[in-house]
Amino acid sequence: MNIERKKIGLMLALIISTFCGCQNDWKSAFDTQLAELGHRNWIVVADSAYPSQNSKGITTLVTGESQSEVLTYVLQQIELSPHVRPKIMFDQELAFVTDQDAPGVGSYKEDLDRLLGSSEVAEMSHEQIIEQLDRASEMLRY
Repeated sequence: MNIERKKIGLMLALIISTFCGCQNDWKSAFDTQLAELGHRNWIVVADSAYPSQNSKGITTLVTGESQSEVLTYVLQQIELSPHVRPKIMFDQELAFVTDQDAPGVGSYKEDLDRLLGSSEVAEMSHEQIIEQLDRASEMLRY
């Protein structure tokens, strides 16, 4: 039997965090929830500056680790999953942030390039991302 792998939205950069769990055991919480996800579910990896959305379909997992560490783990687990593939999206405003605006952002962007390799990446405005997540969370749990 051939199982089609569905794409799930994976938002990267300075955007949102989703998933429920506790800081001490975020990987177990993530793994449990990844098994339940499929087409049209979103996993969002972001720093703590992103505002917490309060839609009932959105839950947040605070990891206490660097975004690169979290992203590495998330991408590895998605690759190992038999049922999903990522559709990677960036906050398009990230392209305009310089080291003068946010010291270290150049290194951050290099880390993202290294982690994502040749993956196809789409861009969307910060506001569009928030709006889409909000609308989608009314129908599905993220």
